[in-house]
Amino acid sequence: MRMPSRWFLMIPLALSGAAPPTLLAQHPQVREGFWIAFGPGYGSSHFSCTGCTGESKSGGSFDLRLGGTLRPDLLLGGDLSAWTHSENGVTETYGTAALTGYFYPMVQSGLFVKGGVGASTAHFETGGNTAYGTGLGFIFGAGYDIRVGRNISITPVVQFQYGTIGDIKLPSGPTVFPGLSQSLIAGALEVTFH
Repeated sequence: MRMPSRWFLMIPLALSGAAPPTLLAQHPQVREGFWIAFGPGYGSSHFSCTGCTGESKSGGSFDLRLGGTLRPDLLLGGDLSAWTHSENGVTETYGTAALTGYFYPMVQSGLFVKGGVGASTAHFETGGNTAYGTGLGFIFGAGYDIRVGRNISITPVVQFQYGTIGDIKLPSGPTVFPGLSQSLIAGALEVTFH
């Protein structure tokens, strides 16, 4: 599997130092109650299947996360992520919906790691024909809440997703890609409301 550029791994670290110390001091890291985050991103996806060589492609993504606060250092929520790429009349879309935990190793810091399990889907469309499949999905990542207001953060996130989707079939029944698995690494810039 060809690994994507490593610059995705530097996004949270680089942006965490972008906010002036005075801004961070004015808005301390307080986590309680309901929260929601969303934003666009970009990433590289690789898929492989039984009897095919597989390939890697880059495309846009979008993330939506929401949930509740269990403790100041532990959040629980749902993580929805979608990635898409169009080329030569074929549109590929991968998605993951996962129950995810978010852990802040230092309560006063905005740094968090996350991990979750749920469902992963793949959808291929060309010339009016659609093939799709659904399987088990996993998501892991890290991010940093940069407080810009009392209840608002800019949150750079990098994440890895993996799906064991299985057979991709046409609605009429024939299998297009047998035993498909998909991995994705992406970076996103989200807005979080605490």
